[in-house]
Amino acid sequence: MRLPPFDTYGIDDEQVLCLKETCEMLSEKYRTQVVNLHQRKDLVNAYLKGFEGNIAGVLLIDNQFKQCLLVILKVMFQGSRLFMPNPELRHNTLRVVALARLKRNFGTVFIRRKTLTDRLLNPFLPVALNFKGFKSFNRQFYVTSDDPERALQVIDARVIELLMNLCKQDFAVNITGRQLVVEGLIMLDPAQTLKLAEFASCMAAV
Repeated sequence: MRLPPFDTYGIDDEQVLCLKETCEMLSEKYRTQVVNLHQRKDLVNAYLKGFEGNIAGVLLIDNQFKQCLLVILKVMFQGSRLFMPNPELRHNTLRVVALARLKRNFGTVFIRRKTLTDRLLNPFLPVALNFKGFKSFNRQFYVTSDDPERALQVIDARVIELLMNLCKQDFAVNITGRQLVVEGLIMLDPAQTLKLAEFASCMAAV
C-alpha cells in the first residue's frame, strides 16, 4: 500500500519506512481510515486539543465496531554528548498516541509499568493502588487515581487482562473521566502500535 498523506517533513527515511510498515500492518488487521482534520473538526475538538502542531497524521481504527484514533506525532529528539545537549544530534522522530472514548467514567487514572524505584519506595510511600487477587498485575503496574475507590471498581478483571497483554510494551495510560489516552514512550514501532490500537479499541467497549 502507499503511505497515507502524512506530514513526514524532517523525518528520516528509516522512520518513514517504519511508518509505512505500521500502516500496512494496521490495515491488514483492522479497517483503517485516514482522518482529514480539516473536515473532522468534531474529532479535533473532542480528542486532539493539545496535540495540534505536532500531528503527522491520524488514523481511525475500527476493530469489529470498537473504534479508536491513532495519532502519529512528530516529536523533537534531543541527543546528548558527554551528558550535555548536542544540537547536532537533534532530530524529529515519530511516536504514537491511541485515543478512545470510554463507556464508563474512570475518574482520573494514571497507569504505567513499575520501575525498580517504584518497587523500592512503595513499601515506605504506598501511593500505587493494590488490586486484590491480581498479584502479577500489582507487581508489574503502577496505578494511581484521584478517586481510589472508583478506580478499584472500574479497573476490573477485563481491564486488567487488557493491560497485562501490554505488559512488555513501554507505554503510559492517562484516563480523565471517559477520555482514554495511551502514549507509546518509544519511537514509532509497528508491533507496539498494533498492541496499542488493540488495547484502546477494546477499552472503548469495556
